[in-house]
Amino acid sequence: MKVFAAVIAVALLLTAAGVAEAGKIGEFSASSKGVVTGDQVRVFLNTDADADWEVDSKVTAGRFEFEFGTLLSGDIVPVKKSGTTDRFSTYCIELTDTISGGSMNWDVVDPVNNSGGEVSAVESDALKVLWQDQNAGEITDTTTAAAVQLLIWEIVYDGAAVSGGGYLNSSALSLTGGDFQVSTHTDYASIVSKANTILSGLDFENDPLADLYGMINDSQDQLFEGELVPLPSSALAGMAFLGMLALVRIRRKRQL
Repeated sequence: MKVFAAVIAVALLLTAAGVAEAGKIGEFSASSKGVVTGDQVRVFLNTDADADWEVDSKVTAGRFEFEFGTLLSGDIVPVKKSGTTDRFSTYCIELTDTISGGSMNWDVVDPVNNSGGEVSAVESDALKVLWQDQNAGEITDTTTAAAVQLLIWEIVYDGAAVSGGGYLNSSALSLTGGDFQVSTHTDYASIVSKANTILSGLDFENDPLADLYGMINDSQDQLFEGELVPLPSSALAGMAFLGMLALVRIRRKRQL
């Protein structure tokens, strides 16, 4: 009886561990270099349906850069920024958290399964359309980078309220209404104008999708473009050699 109880206890522990890991598809280490392309904007956030803003402050909105460290598990790695071997771009998913420098371990998840549960499947597709449309990982213009970050927050925090038909209704998104808002002060007019121009050109139903993932830990969740671990050149050469051998064998069989 005691043995049976012990087996049940272990099984429950394993099940709990599996639930805790649900949604995680990999892990890597990386260190933040902060927002390298962006600008300051005053933003507001209220997700509690009360009169007080959870966030009412000037923030630096834009493209982060991280330095990739080591792949710890899984087979997804960030797409490196052009001209670099270890730098990759991210944008913030969570407005209410902060991020610190130094090397940290990050879980790789589908954006739908990020730690705070902020992103729905429809919103995730919208983020992928936005990233692909703007080639977000390569943006060097500060206004554009800030505008893309504002749209990411708008999709994450207000997208669920305006989705329909399996895709986001872009015409219903607004940076001056809803849970997430941007100040209408003239200091930010060019960024808001750029964001609205980008938004008006997006087709969330038909536009192509970038291959996006979330990277999460106890700090601020980030969005990045990922790819399968590239095969080393030696492996590619080996595969080519095996392919040639296969062709030779096929030809010999035909000759026989």
